[in-house]
Amino acid sequence: MTITPARGRSRTVAFTLIELLMVISIIGILAGMLVGLIGMARGKKDKALAKAMLNNLVTAIESYKVKFGAYPPDSLNAAAYPYDCNTNSLFYELTGVKYNLAVPAANSTFESPYAPGVNLDSATLVNYFGANSSGILNAVDTPPVKSFLSSLKSSQYAEINKVGAAANVLVFLVPGRTDQ
Repeated sequence: MTITPARGRSRTVAFTLIELLMVISIIGILAGMLVGLIGMARGKKDKALAKAMLNNLVTAIESYKVKFGAYPPDSLNAAAYPYDCNTNSLFYELTGVKYNLAVPAANSTFESPYAPGVNLDSATLVNYFGANSSGILNAVDTPPVKSFLSSLKSSQYAEINKVGAAANVLVFLVPGRTDQ
């Protein structure tokens, strides 16, 4: 004699509570690993961007040296320049600026192609870069100025303002830094 289920009754197949909890925990572990990997990938991306920008700066500085015979002005190589300029902004030297001849030499003004309409005079340069910063070597009276970094993105530079300065100046940003 065989026992058969009553007509109309069928056995349903379902997951047990333990099976469901196991699947949920495995999904949770995989999601946690993925979140950790995303943070690590972001850090590697920031390092790669910083290295690429550093390589671009090194190339630009070496090109500047080939053109002018010395590295951009600083307190160590100021004697290589025909005018008194101990310290200067690397940003302005490498991107080039237009020199405004309409202003007397004592009040020379410089305009960056990255900040049109914003003129930096010699007093502003002195305020930011030191007492002997009176000019920018890589400047001409009419465009085009030699730009050693001609394809900068707006995320690679920013304006800073020093207390008492007549105008803001532009500086390079370090990728991945948030404390600038």
